[in-house]
Amino acid sequence: MTITREKILAIMPASSGKVDVFLPYINKYMAEFGIDTPLRAVYYLATIALESNQLKSVEEIRGLVLMTMQNGTQIHLSDVAD
Repeated sequence: MTITREKILAIMPASSGKVDVFLPYINKYMAEFGIDTPLRAVYYLATIALESNQLKSVEEIRGLVLMTMQNGTQIHLSDVAD
């Protein structure tokens, strides 16, 4: 399974400035770690999108994080990175 630039941009529209840098690595590690089904690819890409802020952040963000769920519930996550 190979992910295209167009698929990344459909999933992460704010990643246009970085997609060409990361796309070879995304495909490389999909193959290396057996991400070979659509469901696995969805989880893999969703994790990348969330943790990298759509490929805009490459460093761990420290401090208090506030998440707002779709139903409006807010969740405060304390700093877990040491």
